[in-house]
Amino acid sequence: EALIASDTDTLREHRQAGGGAGDARAALVGWVDQNLAQYRDPGFVRLGMEILAEAVRNPRVHALVMANESERKASLTALLAAVWQGLPPDAMPRPVAEMADLLLLLLDGIYSRSVVDPRFDAAAGARLLDAALQGCLPPAPGAAGARP
Repeated sequence: EALIASDTDTLREHRQAGGGAGDARAALVGWVDQNLAQYRDPGFVRLGMEILAEAVRNPRVHALVMANESERKASLTALLAAVWQGLPPDAMPRPVAEMADLLLLLLDGIYSRSVVDPRFDAAAGARLLDAALQGCLPPAPGAAGARP
């Protein structure tokens, strides 16, 4: 319970501090990379699976896990909103909440595939995640075809 609460507090602090970087695009990419790195750590994955199993049995742990997931999505949503801030809403490929769900689904899929499939190619999963992430970003400033 203390591990989950600590992680939730850390997520909240980073979100309230603006992700810890002045460049929203770099902060978003860093957030995704950090999550992916955790999901490639066998110790993190094993502990996470134990926590999820306990959440099924223990309502207190379940509530903490749900709060953690809510904060995780809020952090990602805030980063995505910051990346798109100042651009016309019709320039976005989909609403920010949907972009957050897309990225979280892929991250969680990489996490679970690494548990259930010993032949899972984490590098291939990371490439799919990167392609999805690029599809959630506006063109880089100064890039050909970039929008103002």
